[in-house]
Amino acid sequence: MITHEVLATLITKNGLSAYEDGLLKMSQPAVHLNAAPAPDESKIAVGASKFGGSPDLPAGFHWPQWQNTPLTFMGQVNLSEAAPYDADHLLPTSGWLHFFYDLAGKPWGAPDQKGRWQLFYTPDSAALTRTTPPATPIPAHALTFVQSWTIPVLADTHPEGVYNLVSHGESGVLTVRAESIDDYDGLRQAIEAPTTPLHQLIGNPAQLQDDIRAMSQYAAHGIDTGTVAKDDKRLAQLAPGINDWRLVWQIDSDQNVFGTTWGDSGCLYLCMPAAAIKARQFDSAWLIMQSD
Repeated sequence: MITHEVLATLITKNGLSAYEDGLLKMSQPAVHLNAAPAPDESKIAVGASKFGGSPDLPAGFHWPQWQNTPLTFMGQVNLSEAAPYDADHLLPTSGWLHFFYDLAGKPWGAPDQKGRWQLFYTPDSAALTRTTPPATPIPAHALTFVQSWTIPVLADTHPEGVYNLVSHGESGVLTVRAESIDDYDGLRQAIEAPTTPLHQLIGNPAQLQDDIRAMSQYAAHGIDTGTVAKDDKRLAQLAPGINDWRLVWQIDSDQNVFGTTWGDSGCLYLCMPAAAIKARQFDSAWLIMQSD
């Protein structure tokens, strides 16, 4: 577990004392998920957090599909189990999140792929029933939680001679000189190594490419920034909303759990604007896949 005190020690150890105040200010508490195989799923209580297996769903729930093919049940989080580790109280303190995904097609988050993932919120007033999946499920894995601290991530733009860091929560940018970026990579490795695979709720993501907040903001408004032709005027109009987005759920490549990886050992990220999280509008979550 990376506490704030441990983080401060690692910052110094990795030669980044000059940036300590900024890094600590922009660090964010996260909830890391540890998965353990559950060969006998009946030993996992109905409503408990888990990856795979048979989901525990409310009455009247319609299994989500994409082009008449059922999505794969990826996992559920009992938010009352996660709440003690959510230091910023960003997520609801009760109820459940259920995540379904087109595991066969592995969409990465382009605007025309909406519907190939679904994140549902169920309030704690609902009665749940263990439901048999329509196809062979991912093997069940029980989930436990631990709080850890996460550091800011590299922004899309890297002005000459410096790198900019941004945080999922603290506004502003921290500028790190280019000659210190190897030390920063060492800090990141020291933080992430004890908790690999990095399954995580909230906090700063273990980002592998461009800013997933920006990618989510643009894709959710119908813009694929991976195309050659871009509407720069429209991008500029949408840019102020980038800082509103937060990581909700990060699912790392984990061959043992999912039987596959996301690209070349990449990550899935489910992101939402903070206001949507507060309003419990989890069906608006946007998915981004990144890979090394």
